[in-house]
Amino acid sequence: MILARFNGRYDNFGDILIFSKLYSELIKYDQVYLLGAAVPGIDAKAVRFREAYVLALKERFLKRKPVLVIGPPGARFTPKVKAVVPPAERVRRFSISFLWRLISAKFHVAGISVDSKVCVRDYEHWETIGVRDFNSLDKLARAGVSASFCPDMACLAPPILSAWSRQDVLISLRRESPDNGYTGRYSLDLESALPNVMKILRKPSTEFVFYAQVLEDVDYNKSLSSRLRNGDLCKYFDFFPALSDYREVYKRYKFVVSNRLHVLLPAISEGAVPIALVSTGHSKIINLFESYGFEWAIVYVDGDISVEDQLVRLLDSHKDLLIENYNKMCDLNLQAKKYIQDVATTSRLPSAKFGEVNSV
Repeated sequence: MILARFNGRYDNFGDILIFSKLYSELIKYDQVYLLGAAVPGIDAKAVRFREAYVLALKERFLKRKPVLVIGPPGARFTPKVKAVVPPAERVRRFSISFLWRLISAKFHVAGISVDSKVCVRDYEHWETIGVRDFNSLDKLARAGVSASFCPDMACLAPPILSAWSRQDVLISLRRESPDNGYTGRYSLDLESALPNVMKILRKPSTEFVFYAQVLEDVDYNKSLSSRLRNGDLCKYFDFFPALSDYREVYKRYKFVVSNRLHVLLPAISEGAVPIALVSTGHSKIINLFESYGFEWAIVYVDGDISVEDQLVRLLDSHKDLLIENYNKMCDLNLQAKKYIQDVATTSRLPSAKFGEVNSV
């Protein structure tokens, strides 16, 4: 029996996407229940703790089957301000943890990344921890936390090779701010660089389409499309994706420009050329792209080299890299599947490293 928990970000399609990919792998091995609320597009029964525990008791003691509790994939951030947990809530959490331990439930998490402040206590109850980039893996190791490499769950989407006839450009950007941990210069640098990016990517009939798959990004991308409009060649695509149709979004685009990780990774899987238009502070994207060998797709708006020069270098090499990128995504896809298989069938700690998939 498997209980999988979503992080509750129903406004963020990227979080829904990676959870759905994890769920699609887990159901190959056992029945999966959603621990908590239902998730759009996922046809699984949602159960609260009491119902989940009764089901787990039956599975554990009547059918002699293990009970796995799978945490949500994605980034793990240490709160800037430590929350004060009321005594009643502490008692509730302890009681739930005690009840799970009584039936030897095993807790697993896959496809996460961590920030610079690692609190060992946050990871003590996990049987296995699958980390999606090498920088996070190193941070956990230095904190004394045992973990293994597991690619981002978006890599579970089967990759396709590029259609060479594509020419349009998809742009999807988040408006960063000091509240999000970025300098006040980033948005100014980004908006200053964007017209030059469009100028370099523009062909006679290229259409630039702005798009948002996180609700908080909608107004910003609408504003950018309006300010940068050039006749009918620049527009906003008013569409919020669903799991059944999100892949259609990327099929017509040659380039995808974004500072959102789960816009860039699906773009690569769908054969588009990613352009990560970021600052040096975008550690989540930078660490992951460097871990997967996609560092060539990173364009810094605050780097020592101009955005124009970085883009020209990218365009000079991207055709040679497309097949290589496809092969890398195939390897990452197999690595993620192997990790989930190990967790779901044996609960042993996977040992394969990226690049060793074919020998596993």
